[in-house]
Amino acid sequence: MTSTVRESKSTSTPSGYRVSQALRSSQGQDGAIVLNVRSGHMFSINCVGSLILAVLKEKPGIPEDEIAELIGKEFDLSPETAQKDLRRFLQKLIQHQLIETGLRDESPEQCRHDASRA
Repeated sequence: MTSTVRESKSTSTPSGYRVSQALRSSQGQDGAIVLNVRSGHMFSINCVGSLILAVLKEKPGIPEDEIAELIGKEFDLSPETAQKDLRRFLQKLIQHQLIETGLRDESPEQCRHDASRA
């Protein structure tokens, strides 16, 4: 007996992004200045990037497709362009340790407490 396995080709990547605790930002009229306090690296981002970071701060774990839809409507972008630009920006944020992937429900204190039991 043989079985067929199909790969799912979802257009949305896994969610679970959250802003790093090392990120500090200052909003301006044309975007934001972002600082990674751990590395000391500073970045200038445009209005689109500023909106994406604001959404991630407000709603950690929001699905990528919802963010893409929001920036598409706000900046009059096609869905394809919004999704492509969003993914590229999220990868840069991850690369510079400004956002993290994977949400955890437990607090740092709970993690330390659980680790001390082991």
